[in-house]
Amino acid sequence: MLVFQPDATKGLQTGQSATTVFGQADFFSSASGSANNRLNAPHHIAMDAGDRLYVCDSSNNRLAIFGALYSQPATNASLGLQISVTAPNGVYVSPKTGEIWLTDPNNNRVLRFPDFDNLPTQNYTSNGGVSSVSPLAVTQDPFGNVMVADAANRVAFYYPQLYVTNAANGLQRVAPGMIASIYPAGNTYGSQTINYLDLPNPVPLATTMGDIQVRVNDVPAPLFFVSPGQINFQVPSSAPVSGTADFQVVRPSTGQVLADIPVTMDLASPGFFTDGNLTYGQASSLNQDNTRNSASNAIPRTQVIQLFLTGAGIVPNMPPDGTLPGGVFRTSVNPRVVIGTTFIPDANIQYSGLAPGLVGVWQLNVLVPDLTAGVGSSIAIGVQYQDRSSLGYLGKPVTIAVK
Repeated sequence: MLVFQPDATKGLQTGQSATTVFGQADFFSSASGSANNRLNAPHHIAMDAGDRLYVCDSSNNRLAIFGALYSQPATNASLGLQISVTAPNGVYVSPKTGEIWLTDPNNNRVLRFPDFDNLPTQNYTSNGGVSSVSPLAVTQDPFGNVMVADAANRVAFYYPQLYVTNAANGLQRVAPGMIASIYPAGNTYGSQTINYLDLPNPVPLATTMGDIQVRVNDVPAPLFFVSPGQINFQVPSSAPVSGTADFQVVRPSTGQVLADIPVTMDLASPGFFTDGNLTYGQASSLNQDNTRNSASNAIPRTQVIQLFLTGAGIVPNMPPDGTLPGGVFRTSVNPRVVIGTTFIPDANIQYSGLAPGLVGVWQLNVLVPDLTAGVGSSIAIGVQYQDRSSLGYLGKPVTIAVK
């Protein structure tokens, strides 16, 4: 590795001589070797903020690290520090964090290592990385997202992951039109906490709040709530009902992608809203007289209880995303509803469709049978819709109070 330093006034000149050599004892030798002042088939190089030089010493199966470039004598030996990787051919050192990214083509991955000062405490071992097909070169964009040129004839972009769940029952099962929640995987989304109800014009729902957008296959989603650790939104109705969709959290002012993940889509994802947002326990529901159902205000049998869910999927003639239903929008079929341990007759389901005055909410009006098995403050309820169950990720039941 040869270093050519620009003249203070003339800059770089055609035909000028190198000022420093790495990998040989002098400017005239050329044999390969594995000593600290030798290299064997060097490939990519990088420098850190302390002017240290990092060389992919491919045939020596190491990343060789040399001392501060401009304070060394004309012939250089490495610091004797090295990271062992089979035939590395690409390296990048972040100027912001000092973290080191090194290709490991034989294992189809790019490895991340701590900054130079923390390498010894980590025993020169990796603390993370990404999968890649025989990676050739690696760098980062201005936001720290990894970019890799690989043997699949592409440049692949890697972003922080996110988790998408049904906002009601916490299942990672997503359907168009439903209310969903996004949680970050180790990072955060901005610094503001905004509830749509606090905005001057809450509906139609905005697609940008606090310089944050959620995009599903590039379509901005209506937002209910934005905070550094959670985003609640309506999945656009244009999302597919099978396969995957690309979910991104984006800062539109800069175009920065804060997180990205492909999400498996489904026809439906029924989930009951519950008091306290616990995904189980007392259902958020209204008795026939429009008072809240609770242990102290149980519904009599043979009366109609109003239940609120999300995840019905595509409803015929549904209104535009983020807007309030302006009429009756029934689901294409009724779900099967269980109260206690018994599926109730279909005739007892008086309405299944979009909830008037609410965005993304599915309402069921159900006549509680006189033969409901047992009465009490915690009678289990459930739904099967399009062969999908409403049982949440914790496996605990949603309940209503019946007398």
